[in-house]
Amino acid sequence: MALDDVFILGAANLEARTRTNKSGKSKTRYTVSVRGDSILVNTDPKTLGKGPAEAIAAVLAERISSIAEAATPATIKARELAAKAFAEGKAWAMKRYGGGRLGAMPPNQTQRAFNDSGRLSKIAVGAQSESYVINFPANRWDPTQVKGGKAGLERIWTRLRELVPELADPRRLLDSIPVRRAIRDATAAAIQVASEKTVELKKQRMRAAIGLVRAAVGLAG
Repeated sequence: MALDDVFILGAANLEARTRTNKSGKSKTRYTVSVRGDSILVNTDPKTLGKGPAEAIAAVLAERISSIAEAATPATIKARELAAKAFAEGKAWAMKRYGGGRLGAMPPNQTQRAFNDSGRLSKIAVGAQSESYVINFPANRWDPTQVKGGKAGLERIWTRLRELVPELADPRRLLDSIPVRRAIRDATAAAIQVASEKTVELKKQRMRAAIGLVRAAVGLAG
């Protein structure tokens, strides 16, 4: 189990939190609170990253599901065969199009490229120790299920990057209003007016003082 060491440095309330994992490796992050100036600064990357990660995942999902280019005739034929196999409960088709967190999503729903069952666009955001990661459905990038194996998978990925430019150049994500808004909101949330925090601290101190008074009265009695 990881442990947190918290240090208070100076009157400005600079807190250095060092987390040590089982292997003995330590990471330190800092939270600065300047209550005298009524601001709080939070530099926790996990807190800052959640909103933008979710916004990016939504943009990529929308881009993939909106691809208008038609799949190749060979791909369309393969989808028709997969739909028949899925309806018959064939093991390979069930493995590719059923199960997992998303459940069953039958193939051959459209004739558009990268929109066979719709599973590829079901992008999710997962939490890691200090950040968030954007995940594609795992079985959509399995070379054992692609013609040509790893080389075939690389060709598919190259084509997808051509149709979804944000995958080839992530800087394009900044053209998205929702992504820019999420970054702005995360930045704003990192620096907060501390008036509410100050009120809460005063309440805590008042409760503590009342507790001491009650204890003193009890002892006197």
